[in-house]
Amino acid sequence: MTTTDTTADADADTNDKPSKFEALGTKLRRLIKKIEASFVANEDASVLLQRCDEILLAMMAQTHGDCAQTDTTNAFLVQIQSYRRHNDRHLLVHGTTTCDDATEEPPSMASPRNTGIRGKMGQQQEQLRRQNERLQNARRTMQETSQLSEEIMEELGRNRETMEASSGKIQGLREMSGNAKTMVDKLMRKWF
Repeated sequence: MTTTDTTADADADTNDKPSKFEALGTKLRRLIKKIEASFVANEDASVLLQRCDEILLAMMAQTHGDCAQTDTTNAFLVQIQSYRRHNDRHLLVHGTTTCDDATEEPPSMASPRNTGIRGKMGQQQEQLRRQNERLQNARRTMQETSQLSEEIMEELGRNRETMEASSGKIQGLREMSGNAKTMVDKLMRKWF
């Protein structure tokens, strides 16, 4: 959609003295031309986009239910949103204030919108850093637990061998105790 397509509805009801809505439309068309020129010149357009947002709000307040004015405002809104997405894409891809490609819009790092995006990106990076730390701690704990379980299994194996050896000795002592009891019983019968 070109600038002339978006502005055709705004120029339909032209009188000798333009209405406030028409004056705002003219200002917005001029700003759009400056934005397009800034894209070609590889200059920052975020300030212009903010001014467009302000004019769009004023235009919306002036529509008073007029369908033609509402359609014109919506067409401008779509166009400005497209420029804003272009700006956001460049910021996310390049993260710098200059463009290598003359068709891309340079972001303004000082604008509140970009500051908010950078803040969110910083928060996400911090969140990723904390998650990585948690994963490293979990891996370390898992390795320590694995090592400890191996040591416990070795200790239990030694204890089992000791208990089996003790069980054999106990069985031998029971047999000797049984034999001793039999002998004592035989001796007791002979003497008493």
